[in-house]
Amino acid sequence: MNRYFLLIFLLTFNLLARYWDTQYEVSLKKDELAKFNVFVPTGSKQFLFRWTLFINDGLVVISKLDGFPHHYILYKRHNPSFRLKLFGRRAFLMVEFVKFDIKNNQATFRVMFKNIKGELIQEDNFW
Repeated sequence: MNRYFLLIFLLTFNLLARYWDTQYEVSLKKDELAKFNVFVPTGSKQFLFRWTLFINDGLVVISKLDGFPHHYILYKRHNPSFRLKLFGRRAFLMVEFVKFDIKNNQATFRVMFKNIKGELIQEDNFW
């Protein structure tokens, strides 16, 4: 019985790990900017995001996709991520709040792309 459970667990974990086409892990200090190029069939889009405030275990994140700003409050225990549709029904990106290092005042994010190619351009200290 335990063998079957372990086998099912490993297969499920392996399938979930392959769900995302591209993944990046980014650590940012306050107001440090992460830029991504997202390649869509009609060209490319630029995705930018940064965090501005960490209070009461909530992280305030500001993002911009194609010039449209978005504002999120992410909590580690519930609602740790946000998702943006890129085009069509199946292409999207997701940003997940992984951890916050209080000592270094640095937040770690996982940026994932589904059915699309995205690449990290650079990280700057300005918006």
